[in-house]
Amino acid sequence: MKKIVILGDCGSCRLTREVTGLCSKNGGVLFIGGGKIFRTSENPSYLVVGASELSQLELPGSIIVLGKKLGGISRDIDLSAYICVLDAENKDSLLFASGCGAQALGCSMSGHDSMTVSSFGEDGQIVIALRRSVRTDSGTISPGEFSIYASPDDNIYPVLAANAALLVSGVSPF
Repeated sequence: MKKIVILGDCGSCRLTREVTGLCSKNGGVLFIGGGKIFRTSENPSYLVVGASELSQLELPGSIIVLGKKLGGISRDIDLSAYICVLDAENKDSLLFASGCGAQALGCSMSGHDSMTVSSFGEDGQIVIALRRSVRTDSGTISPGEFSIYASPDDNIYPVLAANAALLVSGVSPF
């Protein structure tokens, strides 16, 4: 089972909804967090854990997805063995990941990030670009572009983060 840990999602929990929705479409999800436990298939391919508070993390092979509210997450957690998907426009996420030793995969509309939107098409089509190679436990993912359908929103990070997490977990849209 592939493991994704979402840390610090807040408010509407859109980040959690995007990640669990995409995981559900790609083999099913067992979700634990926010007072909820559910699964979307008999033998889900993904375990997704959501936490707004965390003092210890020992779930090797997990992909960490950072939200905006990291105040309840200990800065003493060693993330050097994890890939951390983050909103590169969020300075707190950048400081958190670098302070914990994580390999970061930045997602935003900036041309400096590993994953960004290269174009918006009609009817909700978005072309996402992986701009540089990313090393994972199973190998290296080369740069490329792929199309998805999503509702345009002023905050594209949850969509980029969900796709980045699946890409790192081995689901290749290329």
